[in-house]
Amino acid sequence: MTSRKCAAYAAAEPYFELVRGALGDLVADDIVYEVLYEFPG
Repeated sequence: MTSRKCAAYAAAEPYFELVRGALGDLVADDIVYEVLYEFPG
């Protein structure tokens, strides 16, 4: 993640690399990840 916009997500890079590694060639370079969180309250 090189853009300034993505700098806030740099800590999640290991997760993204794990997903890319697990899925191999099935993942496109321009994919958009969405993760939904439910917070109590």
